[in-house]
Amino acid sequence: MSKKSFALAYGNLPGNIQSNVRDEIMSQCGWATPQYFSMKKNHTRALTDEESEKVEAVFEKYGFNAWTGEPIKVA
Repeated sequence: MSKKSFALAYGNLPGNIQSNVRDEIMSQCGWATPQYFSMKKNHTRALTDEESEKVEAVFEKYGFNAWTGEPIKVA
């Protein structure tokens, strides 16, 4: 299991895309409630490796690193 929290990165996202990122992560990971999303985001509940990969993919889709929240530079 991964021991990563994506709370910092989520907090660093522009406000206008936070809900889209949340909704996509919840859908892809099969999380039913915003409360469960928050537990996973804050690492109250550990992410599985598969969930970590899905979180990374969603953040990358929006151009951000899932663990730092920094924009991904495209060469």
